Amino acid sequence: VGDSLKIFSTTSTTGVTYAWAGPNSFTASTQNTFIPNSTVAATGWYRMTVDLNGCTYKDSSYAAVNAIPATPTVSYNNPLCIGESLSLTASTVTGATYNWNGPNNFTSNQQNPNRANMQFGDTGTYTVTTIMNGCTSPAANISVKINPLPFVVILANPGDSICNGAPVLFTAYPNNHGGTPQYQWYVNGTPSGTGTVFNGVSLANGNIVRCDMTENTK
Repeated sequence: VGDSLKIFSTTSTTGVTYAWAGPNSFTASTQNTFIPNSTVAATGWYRMTVDLNGCTYKDSSYAAVNAIPATPTVSYNNPLCIGESLSLTASTVTGATYNWNGPNNFTSNQQNPNRANMQFGDTGTYTVTTIMNGCTSPAANISVKINPLPFVVILANPGDSICNGAPVLFTAYPNNHGGTPQYQWYVNGTPSGTGTVFNGVSLANGNIVRCDMTENTK
């Protein structure tokens, strides 16, 4: 669709006249003819008649004008952290094949490809087209972003060395975060509290206090 449909006849006897007939009431009187900006409706048989002094010869050719496939809708697994796998998703275009391109020479012919161990250099614009009957759709683009791995530092007040039975206040300080972090505190691997601050009471010598931070920056 949109291309010029070109119809040719081989050289014939000098002095002949040409008469073309085809779909959509198409007619032409030249040896070679064309239909600019053709549509699917131009598909069908084209009959040529040559005439020389009342003597005629006919031949025909079938022309197929293929539709351009639809542009898919695309998405990815957002938010995405460094080191994780990128999962690209394209909507289904029945009967079509897919062609993906992206940063760092990424290519794929899968409808929903994956890219493992994403790094900052793998971010940018990913493009996909669908192909059917030799016709290519307009491209669909998506900008893929990646977040650095967040981490948390915890500090104890009055310190990590206290007298037996004394209380100690632990505070979490987030890094590389852009959303609203969630905190889970553990004592010797057992969940023991949430929030930015954890009040450690009844700690025993050698106890291990840990804080896990989760955040969902898009």
